[in-house]
Amino acid sequence: MTRPEPIRVLIVDDHPIVRDGLRSVLERRADIIVVGEADNGRDAVSRALHLQPDVALVDLDMPQLDGVGVVKELRRSLAVCRCVVLTMHDDDRHIFDAIAAGAAGYLVKGASGDDIERAIRAAASGQILFGEEIAERVAQAAVATRKEFKGTVLFVETHDFVRKPEDSPNPGHGHHEFGNAETYFLVGDALGKAL
Repeated sequence: MTRPEPIRVLIVDDHPIVRDGLRSVLERRADIIVVGEADNGRDAVSRALHLQPDVALVDLDMPQLDGVGVVKELRRSLAVCRCVVLTMHDDDRHIFDAIAAGAAGYLVKGASGDDIERAIRAAASGQILFGEEIAERVAQAAVATRKEFKGTVLFVETHDFVRKPEDSPNPGHGHHEFGNAETYFLVGDALGKAL
């Protein structure tokens, strides 16, 4: 199902070369429009409130208000705008802080334009999407904490990543099994609440 209107994106990064590169990649997509840019966290929140984007693509290392603060503030004051984090940080603290703040996606810089596009599309459709390495760590954390994962899997270049309890050969075990298939993205509708 296609959206009737283009996906409106706000790019938030303190490096002009990164913003320029992201704009160039995204503007090649006919149904994605970059409505604005911000080079610091406070400006990002202000511009988002004014421009009303569907998705904000947010770096974590930002002056004045960091990316986690931007995600929290936009979740509180502009719930229709979903935030996808695009950062150089791949450590657990940054990942789980962003998820707890309400990020609808998390990619590490170096992700391809196609990866970024998928994350934006997933966020705009109300899903949560992570790059492969991040998805594996989130899945491991969910299993380790024995919390019920209430999300779904987006099958992109993959097969059988999560087996739901009712589909398991051992249905009484009560939790999701995470396979080692070649998964590209994990999507969860309520992952932030699950962890």
